Amino acid sequence: MAVLAMVPVTSAQAPSAAPAAQTTGRGNSDLLASNTVRAVFRGMQEVAISHFTNPQSYTTQVAVFEVVENLAHRRLVRYGDGCLQAGTIITVSMNRNQPGQPSSVVDEIAQMQVGEEAVMKIDHLFLFAEPEGINIRPCTRLARKPNSAGKPQVTPVTPVAPVAPTVSPRPVAPAITPGTGSGRLMGGMEDDTDTIVE
Repeated sequence: MAVLAMVPVTSAQAPSAAPAAQTTGRGNSDLLASNTVRAVFRGMQEVAISHFTNPQSYTTQVAVFEVVENLAHRRLVRYGDGCLQAGTIITVSMNRNQPGQPSSVVDEIAQMQVGEEAVMKIDHLFLFAEPEGINIRPCTRLARKPNSAGKPQVTPVTPVAPVAPTVSPRPVAPAITPGTGSGRLMGGMEDDTDTIVE
């Protein structure tokens, strides 16, 4: 993800249009890893995305979260993401057509206030697509954390730095644990768990 402009967004806006090849597509995918985390919502940002197969960049809106605690982690293959640690900044695409991510997740995030906590399930999927597959990290489940009065719990926040630019088309970039493989997805799969992405 190459970041051309980072403009904090204060209200939920519809994401900018993206090329059809990036946002549509139903297909098979492999579940490589899954993290369930408690995280604090830090706000919205507009990011520019480009990919070597599509030199035209486009902007998209992402929700920025900071991990407070990892509740569960499962790595199914050695190429899957490691455990997301406290303090890690993660992003969730606000694209309603994000493969593997229910549109209800986007609707729920759009109602969140900065500082509000949520429990999130972030999957690391390898999506089989043409001309080659891509790694994506959709938020497959999200539950806002209510306080004792039943209202969303909001904690004081410190400003978050803009999301660091990368050249990857994925919106989430967790750290890779050393010694877990070269990052290639060719051969050596430890589990052939297939997931259908809708």
